[in-house]
Amino acid sequence: MTRTEVAEYLDIAPNSVRAQMAKWEIEAVEYRRGPNGRPEACYPTAAVQASAARRPGQGHRSDLT
Repeated sequence: MTRTEVAEYLDIAPNSVRAQMAKWEIEAVEYRRGPNGRPEACYPTAAVQASAARRPGQGHRSDLT
């Protein structure tokens, strides 16, 4: 998945993808030339989907645990 695809899948801003992937310890597997000609990171689809499935849902109160 490209950075743009990850952003759409997770419903986050494209500029937040790198920080989220670092938090989940997912490294880019390759870099492809993006639509603007600059390199765009590609992340393993299975790892992104597995980490997203483990995310707490909307309204989760982590301060109550």
